[in-house]
Amino acid sequence: MRTRILLFFLSLFVARFSIYSQDIYHLQFKSPSGNDTANYHAFFSLSANGSGIVRVKSIDSEDQVIELSFEENYAMDKDGRPDQTYLYYKAVNAKVVMGKNSFNFSPVTFWFKINAGAFYDPWAITDTATSFAPAASNFSSVEFIRNADLKNKIDLVSGFFADTSIYYQSIFRPSSKGGMLTANEKKNTHLYLVVVASTNDTTLQPNCLLDARKIVNFFSTLANNVLGLLPRNISIDSIYGNNYSRANVELALQKIKPTENDLVIFYYSGHGFHNKKFPNKTFPFFDLRDPVKPKFYKDLETQTLNVQDIYDDIIKKGARFNLVLSDCCNDTVAAPKLKWWEIPKKKGIPTYNMDNVRALFMGLNKLPVNLLMTAASKDEEAIVTPSFNSYFTFFFLQALDTYLSPDKVAPSWSQVLSYAQNQTIKQVNSLPCTDKTNCPKQTPKPLLPGLKL
Repeated sequence: MRTRILLFFLSLFVARFSIYSQDIYHLQFKSPSGNDTANYHAFFSLSANGSGIVRVKSIDSEDQVIELSFEENYAMDKDGRPDQTYLYYKAVNAKVVMGKNSFNFSPVTFWFKINAGAFYDPWAITDTATSFAPAASNFSSVEFIRNADLKNKIDLVSGFFADTSIYYQSIFRPSSKGGMLTANEKKNTHLYLVVVASTNDTTLQPNCLLDARKIVNFFSTLANNVLGLLPRNISIDSIYGNNYSRANVELALQKIKPTENDLVIFYYSGHGFHNKKFPNKTFPFFDLRDPVKPKFYKDLETQTLNVQDIYDDIIKKGARFNLVLSDCCNDTVAAPKLKWWEIPKKKGIPTYNMDNVRALFMGLNKLPVNLLMTAASKDEEAIVTPSFNSYFTFFFLQALDTYLSPDKVAPSWSQVLSYAQNQTIKQVNSLPCTDKTNCPKQTPKPLLPGLKL
């Protein structure tokens, strides 16, 4: 059977597609400035990477719209340490985008507070001089708007965006009759996805399970709902649970028999290490020993594979697109993954531009695309969250979410991998560190022949 999908695996891993994207809020508030008595409402658009724009106008006059940009930051407590209870967005670079040029809008900061579901909701607005979130919410009104519901909000959107703007047109212009692949492309394009996850290792849970679930969700949705591939042309092979072994990984790789039109993705989440016997191999080896049996170091001689060796084997098969990813440590096999706090999650569901999908996955120039990236450089550990994704996996998928969106033009894999690398580094560098000689460090390591980050 050309399509090999493990039903039990999918019952665990293929849930509703849930990679978070743009969050949009309609906010109403009174200016926090004592010199401004006006009431305002705002169109607050927050992207997956924590950046975005807010457009503001007075409820009373509505004769101009002001746009400001912002970036996401953790709040700080009184001791100067990050406080995960709040995020803040300091609005800067104000400019008039509709109406009269002069304005008297004071700089503001938007505060969000974590809720019971580990998402952040709008909490309060302050002037930029305030260092801490107020004790009580001071928004007059907060409305969360799903991307899909924007088409029903034409009066709201037109109040903040001209009908000639790219943003307005992306929402309300007629849908293209194209989008997915042509009938001939669907017939001749196959997706091979191999996911390896050490789900029986209790020291790695729930991250391996959640990482693998997100990867399967993303690429199965990309294949089915975005590219529109034929079901018989989608092969998902999974090595997890009691099937987790080197032999089964090798068997899955042997079954990949792509043509020059096909896409191949390999993903690993588990323990990884640097083998000092092979100093020239800077990408990690996988620990493929059975997690439920006593572990013997001598077994590492036989129950391991190197991710770059897997990459080399895959690209020899001749597919048009090859992507190899691993989320694991790259130091010593004895070291457990470090666990730190959760990453701020977004509520919005992503929308994709088919031109961007083609640019990244179909190869506009029809030249093969070969990509390898692992979560950590040599002698570094991969960091995970207590109850959510591993850092690198989260930011890699967030990078795809960002560069496949309609607000990007002609994206490249260099941009995607650079984004994933930089966001991971930024998150790790924000972690508290009392011992300056032993601070957490994680630098995702890419291999892009001919390209530099």
